[in-house]
Amino acid sequence: MNNNTKAHLKVFGLVYLIVLLAAFTLFGVLRWFVQFNYFLVAGIILLAAIPVSFVIYFLLLSKEKRNPVSKLHSDFAKELLEHGFTEKFFQMSDEGINAYKSGIDKSPVYVRDFVLFRHDYYVLNGQYETALSYISILDEKNYTGQDIVFMDNGMSALLYYSALMDVYRGLNDRENAIKLIERAKPFLEKEHKKDTIDLGAQIIYYNYYMTISNYDLARESLEKIKAFSSEESKSLITRYYCEAEFYLHEGKKPEAISALRNVETYIKKFPVMYGYYYQKYQERLGLTEDMK
Repeated sequence: MNNNTKAHLKVFGLVYLIVLLAAFTLFGVLRWFVQFNYFLVAGIILLAAIPVSFVIYFLLLSKEKRNPVSKLHSDFAKELLEHGFTEKFFQMSDEGINAYKSGIDKSPVYVRDFVLFRHDYYVLNGQYETALSYISILDEKNYTGQDIVFMDNGMSALLYYSALMDVYRGLNDRENAIKLIERAKPFLEKEHKKDTIDLGAQIIYYNYYMTISNYDLARESLEKIKAFSSEESKSLITRYYCEAEFYLHEGKKPEAISALRNVETYIKKFPVMYGYYYQKYQERLGLTEDMK
């Protein structure tokens, strides 16, 4: 079951619970005036709430599909995956961000991707101040609150915290890195349903320890990163960059090259996008010539 399906089921479940709550509240009021067979009525409510919830959910979904920003987001994701960081990618990113700033798009969901994928481009190219200026568009509480963490299993919170730590590390901003860890710690240290979230949390810790030059703790985080073995966690290619980087820190270039080559296994999934990340990883680590 993919993440989109799980999200849809959660939304439908919430709609169903709201319909049940409304129905039983009405039943609780009417029972003072009309005699009912309680068990029969309760059974009818439980069954009838399913098609009613489906209709409401379908209407909500139809409204969302008519949202022009929803179509823009879909095209934006397709452009990135199929063609990479193109001029069209940046144009659609601007359009989505402007829709959010102007109030046309009131949801924080779409703008998250319009901002954070753009952030990735700037971080990969060492433009940390620019990356930070885009993250500042986002309101942290929209991505780290309990409601959104429930809906997407913590993915939004992870992406937000990770993006900030990437920037703070690039800027060597120890003070803000420490503040970020302090407020993110309850989320980062919680065991999540998806091991990719826990893996991402360890990557944030790794980058934090590298930022404050605590290499012993960075090594401990890296060992935890390497221990994740599910197929989904193996496809998170950032882990191989961290591994290669630390090998270089220890003066082990052959091991660094071997670690980074693991990315090649997953490039075929998104050849243009992942290929660009792979190229930039090599450049940042100074391994471009060694890996030819």
